[in-house]
This record gives sequence, structure tokens and C-alpha cells, in this order.
Amino acid sequence: MTQPDAPQNKNPEVIKGFDTVSDTYDKAPSLRGIAEHLVKVAKLSRGLNVLDIGCGTGWASIPAAHAVTPSGQVIGVDLSKNQLSRAKEKANQVGLKHVEFLEQDASKLDFPDENFDVTICASVIFFLPDAPAALKEWYRVLKPGGRVVFSSFADSSDPIKLKFNERMSLMNPGEKPPASRAKFSRPEDCQGHLSEAGFEQIQISSEQFGHFAASGEEWWEGLMSSYQGYRISALPANQIAQLKADMIHEIELLRTPQGIWRDRMTHFSTGIRPVS
Repeated sequence: MTQPDAPQNKNPEVIKGFDTVSDTYDKAPSLRGIAEHLVKVAKLSRGLNVLDIGCGTGWASIPAAHAVTPSGQVIGVDLSKNQLSRAKEKANQVGLKHVEFLEQDASKLDFPDENFDVTICASVIFFLPDAPAALKEWYRVLKPGGRVVFSSFADSSDPIKLKFNERMSLMNPGEKPPASRAKFSRPEDCQGHLSEAGFEQIQISSEQFGHFAASGEEWWEGLMSSYQGYRISALPANQIAQLKADMIHEIELLRTPQGIWRDRMTHFSTGIRPVS
């Protein structure tokens, strides 16, 4: 049964943020590619019972459902009602019958023990207020021999990201980007948290999902499609206009013949729940 005293990972600002950007979220660059690669890393096959945690608009759930059909099942869970609605629409559009989307908390799952063959989580774990507790909950719902696979971003020295955070700090001194108390930005971080939760046979690989933006305007549009767009929308209109102008100016200074690089080095971490 579900542990009644499991800590909740609900963060109202994060939920509100992803609800707000649900209509534009599918335009966010690189995130879809990361989710699809995560499904490949998970090595899904027909007949598996899969849980997609923090499923958002279904970027990982939908290819996962294609991989496990016709006898498998994918359940995607999230706390953003708007993103869940978008995920259901996308699944219906392609006629998927083996995927279901539910509103649930990542660290207080309403599923019995040892219920899933694989648990996946794409670019979400660092948003959870208590990610180590969530990993233990994911361990609980996995069958012995089942595996967890999640992605997390590496530490980045991307000058654009640094400049953006500096500007946000100046314009909204009291605002802090939501993040887990635990870090997952280095392979050794991921290794340690998986081991602490009880997982074994841990494997971590890293892939670059960065891309070149054609212009500062394109970079800004991508930013506004992501969770950062919600953070920006909390500013007064005049500050948003100033932030956009300042950022596009800084971004254009970094232009190369290929375009404007945005780093997205990503770790893919896998752990196995031991059989005994």
C-alpha cells in the first residue's frame, strides 16, 4: 500500500508555472529530444508496465506507449492539470489506447508496492522539493528487478544562462527558482542518490542536447515557452520589456557563424531495484 506518511512534493508555484506555460511548452527546444532519448535509454519493450513521473505534455509517455504496445501499459502522472490535459489530447490524436494520465504527487504515489517494471522521469527530478524521498517512493512501486531511469541537467557555464539569472536576481530580488534541495547536476550526485534509495547496477551516461539558435529573438521565444517564461511573466511589463532587450543584446554578442549556442548537457541515470 502507499506509505501514508510519505512527504509530499507539491510546490504550488511550480504547479502554477507549468499550468501557465502548458500551451507553449511543446515549443521549448531540446526537452522533447531529451524525453525521447530517455525512453531509448530505458530499453522499453512490449508488455512492460511503465510509470512516467512528471509526464508533462507526454513527451516521454507517448513514445513509451508505442514501445510497450500492444500488451503493455504506460501511466503518466503529473500535478499540472493543464499539462495532463494536453498530454491526453496528444495521445488521443494518435489513437493510443495503452496510456493513461493521472494527477498524482511524485513522492506520494497512489499505487501498490511492486507494481511497475520501469519508472521514467524526464527533466523533472530537480524540481522536486525532496527528490531523495521521491526516489525511495519510486523504488517502492517498482517490481524486484525493475529499473528507474531519469534525466537531469549538468552544471553549465553557459554565459547566457548566467546573465539571465543575474538579471532576474536584480529585477526580482526575493524570487528564487524552485529546485530540489538535492543536486543531480553531476554523475556522482545521481550515483549517490540512487544508491541511497536502494538501487543497484547504477549506470550513468551523458549526452549533449544543446542547439544553435538562429537569433536572440529565437532564443527568447524558446525561453518563454519553458518554465522560465512563468518566472518572467511575474515581472511588471516594463521590466519584461527591458529584460528582453538586455538579453537579446547580450545574446547577439555571442553569435558565431553557426548561430548562438545554448548548452544542454544532460545526464541519463539508471538504477535497478535488486531482486532480493
